Amino acid sequence: SVPPLLRPTSDESRQEVLTLTERMIPAIGSDQAQGRLQLRFLTLEMLLVLTQDWECPFQVENLPSDTYSRVNRAVNMVLGSNRRITVQQAAQSCGISRNVFSKLFRNVMGISFAHFSLRHRLSGAAAQLRNTNLAIKEVAAAWDFTDESHLHYRFADHYGISPGEYRKRKQPVRT
Repeated sequence: SVPPLLRPTSDESRQEVLTLTERMIPAIGSDQAQGRLQLRFLTLEMLLVLTQDWECPFQVENLPSDTYSRVNRAVNMVLGSNRRITVQQAAQSCGISRNVFSKLFRNVMGISFAHFSLRHRLSGAAAQLRNTNLAIKEVAAAWDFTDESHLHYRFADHYGISPGEYRKRKQPVRT
């Protein structure tokens, strides 16, 4: 959930991540216990590479125990939908006011609810661009962007390239 400029990447770590990714490919989808175990170890190694020089850009406060379950409701609401969910809708699902919810969400997640929700929709749109031949206009509608230009603006802002360029550059994910 970290914005691109705060992601823990350097030229050295980027190369390590690419190398680890190549090593992971044969283990992905393996039915053998050895392949699944290898994938787990490589995933842990990947997490170590990504976090070795990274400092969290926010500090989590000591919050009441029910805070996490409330925020989790909102997170699940977002992850279970491809529609835009407003802060007000999320706050209502958590049974708290919009302002209290916004503060709690930022304290727990380190980003605003609106950014979290937008990133989920952008990630879903990116996956659909990569794995289908749907028109960009259809992808925008499927992920509840106002229109193709709205997706284009948000996508370019987040990924640094247009949806069309992203589709050309990315290969389908192997299943």
